[in-house]
Amino acid sequence: MSQTQNYHQQLKDALAARNFEQAQALWLELAEQFPDQTEFLLLLIKDFLDAGQSPMAAELASLIAPNLQAAGKYHEWLYTLKLQASVAPMDKNLRAQLLEAYRQIYENDSRLNTILAVAELDQNRKPLPAAIAKADTLLALQAGSFCQHKSWGLGRVKSFDATLARIVVAFPHNPDHAMQLPYAAESLQPLNAEHIEVRKSADLDHLKQLAATDPVALVRIVVLSYHRAVMTDRIETTLSGSVVPADQWKKWWDNAKKLLKRDPHFELPAKKTAPFRLRTAPVSQQDELVEAFRTAVSLSQKTAASRQLLKIVDEIESPDLLLQEFQDGLVEAIKKTNPARRTERLEAALVLEEICSHQQTPAETTSPLVAELLADAGNLAALLEDLSTAAQRRAIAALKAAHPDRLLHQVNRLPSKTLDEIA
Repeated sequence: MSQTQNYHQQLKDALAARNFEQAQALWLELAEQFPDQTEFLLLLIKDFLDAGQSPMAAELASLIAPNLQAAGKYHEWLYTLKLQASVAPMDKNLRAQLLEAYRQIYENDSRLNTILAVAELDQNRKPLPAAIAKADTLLALQAGSFCQHKSWGLGRVKSFDATLARIVVAFPHNPDHAMQLPYAAESLQPLNAEHIEVRKSADLDHLKQLAATDPVALVRIVVLSYHRAVMTDRIETTLSGSVVPADQWKKWWDNAKKLLKRDPHFELPAKKTAPFRLRTAPVSQQDELVEAFRTAVSLSQKTAASRQLLKIVDEIESPDLLLQEFQDGLVEAIKKTNPARRTERLEAALVLEEICSHQQTPAETTSPLVAELLADAGNLAALLEDLSTAAQRRAIAALKAAHPDRLLHQVNRLPSKTLDEIA
């Protein structure tokens, strides 16, 4: 690992642990150590953004903005100005710098003055983020480019008339749809030629072939089309019925998810409300689980990460140190968790028992902690019923080994599902 890669990982670890002041101090040290590596410093600033620290990212961006301008790196300079605008939306000095940056970058674009006027970037009453969004949209809507309208679907720009302040877009419903620039800036979303909707229009057969032969490559196109993060339902509405036959969707998607789990470039959602993400650099599943375990704030989160580790433990070379870390972490988390949360603590203890069984010196069949939690359970039947299916099986096995008489005494109180496990 190179020196900068090592520093980058240190900063990401600090952000993941929510040590934001430590991460900021590290960035400032690196800015002094590598003043000429502005691209590297910008990459680190993006990590602050990804961690939800927009104000801190903007503050750091302001420190290198002058150097970028002086070096003639106008695209990077504009990026730092946009970050600052997100937290200082009415700053007059920032507005003047933004206008200068746009003029430097688009000096050969004859549409620029019209676009800046329509976007009202030069108007002090207009919040900067809204003006920037309008300007960027209109700059992207060049003749021949693609765009999306919420109601009219995919369109292609036929002409952009700066004098009349309008564009003409070819939509399925109207091949010569004229739009005034203010309305176009509000209602159109520019799409690049690699966007999934554009490719569906231009090369649907190739996408269908990818669906059959390389589902991961197809999902990659979709995720890249939505800024590297997309919800499951958006993937389905994008592909089902057009690229993948609707009646085959569930089977296709189940298989695709299995393949995505093996690809270190993808970050799969931990819950339904989270998106699929495409990483800028691959991360092994092992590294991902270690990070999830270390940053977990609750016992249930550590238990979930431990379960995932157990699924791949046989694929890890020399896993003993890793297993020991998870074991120690679970023991500590169980101790800190309120004793009244019996189900959560027993779930964790049973996973802990399974972790121990994979070590070079396996623990006893039933760990003392599992036996203790089962013995202390006032309502054993209710506790067993609340457990997950896998944990219930292990708990019943532990009871059979350590307290068979107690299990027999509770038979009449146990639900049928639990009785089936006992049988």
